[in-house]
Amino acid sequence: MEMVYQIPIEFGGHSFPTNMIVLKDQDIDVILGMNWMAQRRVVPDILHRTIKMQLPDSDSYLLIQLTTPKREIEQVHVTP
Repeated sequence: MEMVYQIPIEFGGHSFPTNMIVLKDQDIDVILGMNWMAQRRVVPDILHRTIKMQLPDSDSYLLIQLTTPKREIEQVHVTP
C-alpha cells in the first residue's frame, strides 16, 4: 500500500486536494472516505441524486446533480 499526497480532484470546475492510498490490483478508481467528506461538509441526497459540498477556501457550496444509472431497473409484479 502506498500513500500519495495533494492529488487534485475536480468537481464542477473546482479543485479539491486529496490524499490517496493506492490499492494495487483493485477494480476501484477512488474512494472518498468519511473524513474527506466531513472536512468538505459533503451532504449526499440519495432521493434527489445530488451532492452538496463546500468549495475550498470559501463559505459557498457546489451542488452536483448525479446522472441516472444506465442499467434498467427490474420491475416486480405482484398478483393478488
